Amino acid sequence: MSILKNIAFAFFAFLPFFAYSQVHISNQGHQEAVSSFSSLATGNDSSYFSAGNDGFLIKWNADGTGEHYQITNLSIKLIAQNPANSEIAVYETDNAKVHSVSVWDWKTLQRKYIKRFSDSITSLSYTAQGSYLIVGTTAFNGTYFLDSQKGTVVKKIKDNTGIISMAETGASEKSCVMYSPNGNLTYYNLDNGSIKAKINTENSLFQPCLFANNEFFAGVKDNVVYIIHAINGKRIATFSADNPILLNCKGEAETGLFFVDRQGKNITLKYVDNLELKESVKTGSSVNYKIIAQFSGINAKDAITSGIKTADQIIPIVGEAEGMASDTNRQAGKIILGTKSGNLYSIPAVAESNVQTIKPMSDRAYQKIFDISADGDDFYFLTADSVYRTSYSDNLMANATKVGSNNESTNLIKYGNSVILWTKDTRKEIVMLNVETGKVTPLFTSENAIQILKLFNETLVYIQGNSTVKTYSMITGKNTELYTGTALQDIILYNEKDLYVAKSASENESSVIHVDTTTKETVPVQAKGTIAYSLSHDEKSKIQAFYGISVASDVNGNAKTTVFSYKPSTKTFSPLLQFADEDPEAFTYVYAESLYTNIGKSQVRSYNTATKKTLLFKRSASMPLKVARSNDMMVILNRDGSLSWYKPKFAAVVSNWYFTQNAEWQIYQ
Repeated sequence: MSILKNIAFAFFAFLPFFAYSQVHISNQGHQEAVSSFSSLATGNDSSYFSAGNDGFLIKWNADGTGEHYQITNLSIKLIAQNPANSEIAVYETDNAKVHSVSVWDWKTLQRKYIKRFSDSITSLSYTAQGSYLIVGTTAFNGTYFLDSQKGTVVKKIKDNTGIISMAETGASEKSCVMYSPNGNLTYYNLDNGSIKAKINTENSLFQPCLFANNEFFAGVKDNVVYIIHAINGKRIATFSADNPILLNCKGEAETGLFFVDRQGKNITLKYVDNLELKESVKTGSSVNYKIIAQFSGINAKDAITSGIKTADQIIPIVGEAEGMASDTNRQAGKIILGTKSGNLYSIPAVAESNVQTIKPMSDRAYQKIFDISADGDDFYFLTADSVYRTSYSDNLMANATKVGSNNESTNLIKYGNSVILWTKDTRKEIVMLNVETGKVTPLFTSENAIQILKLFNETLVYIQGNSTVKTYSMITGKNTELYTGTALQDIILYNEKDLYVAKSASENESSVIHVDTTTKETVPVQAKGTIAYSLSHDEKSKIQAFYGISVASDVNGNAKTTVFSYKPSTKTFSPLLQFADEDPEAFTYVYAESLYTNIGKSQVRSYNTATKKTLLFKRSASMPLKVARSNDMMVILNRDGSLSWYKPKFAAVVSNWYFTQNAEWQIYQ
């Protein structure tokens, strides 16, 4: 009987939601490009969502604060709000083989369901009453209608639509119009699934949108804004523009088209009046845009990547006598722009005669922590320019002590009274920083980019160029080559003699190799899976084993990720935790008898290797990246660069720490 059948292990299905979650409220912007905006534009709700390549959704409220929550470690490309409730749909992708749409309830931070597609997603929108979620793809069958509550596919159109990049329904949800990059606007009857009309128009338009009660259609191609009559497909006007961003607000039925472009150093807000467009349809008169305002302050290198116009607000005017609303006043909405650097800018959508200087509405209040390493009760962490020491304090008066400068490294390892600084995926020189004196000592420069670097006693072991394993002696300063192969993923120097290498395995190969560091002989380890990575062990632990992660696929191509242990003394491979999906960025970390992993993509769990019990830790607003431990405290480094502190035996977050630009902790309980 196989080992798999004899070992009891825990299995984690693809979780329908992330339990124990909370948003982080601040003015901080995105850490990467702002990719998409969404606003209900109801006339009484000025909030809106922004999404970024950092995997964060941020709900921006009327007071200018944002509710931050990271839903994925992938890029978010498209978002859409359900007009009937608090749900928001998200397209997340690795820009290669992963294309998923997930639907979230923002009030509860619960993920309701997730759908995977084999092709890129080109459009994402809810029907007018929120009954269906329309997903456009690059597949031949093109478009999917999902029941917005269940996520099941519903057949609403008889024929295949082909590729579409826009889909909008009428208010009753009985009809739908779609734009195909082939140059068609197609109208469908959603009661019977038939085509009502197919209209030829301009092809290959980006940012396609309907406006002015769906009477007009706009898009961008080759730095030209096209405005088209949506009823007959005829071009009404074209405007040359420098990388224009359309700012359609479809909830305002009688509003024309707003768009921005860059003219020299300034951003120009332009408006095309819908009444002039209607007159042009009747008489053939020419149409031009109006310059509403010009703005400076956005760096020319910080390209605008997305934007939206929020709805005009209906403000009650309160009568003096009765103290009740007797009339209303319309307050113009705002133009919100997102940039490549993750900044957000707010521009009033009102006429200005002079060039206005604007500043980001989002702050860079926090420094990002790139890496962390434990040393007793102290923790050393790395920012863009410095190395600091800190420890947890119950009185919330914890200090961060600068111990040296960072030489633009991204990773650190504590070693004696020093830290070793290195940079992943580069040939940058590896140095040692003395944390008592601040002195920096160069160690060595690798021949190729370093993927992995780890410390065992007085030896650094590293992978360079995905193909070679070497060691560096901290005593002699000598580099030694131990193993050469292909598609290497990770390494563990288990003791002075035994090296284990994780790799991608071809057919009939093992994904883990044992290397005798003395003789250089290699022996395959009977590890399950086609790829192994994230090897870890604690040489101080009484349980003599190391741990790692492997991924395997069944005959149907369904992936399974496994956290395993391997005991060199008995050559025993044991699966411990499993996840019914591929999780290529999962990690393991061992402290004494506790094995930590983020398998499942959203939260850290501990697995007691002695009792076999697991504990799922409550996550912060950001997803976990790394774990470090002292005897009394466990800390998670999150993807946004914040720290979440825990008592090792309890699931709740003790506090979340953000490191300010003033090198102080901002602490949230």
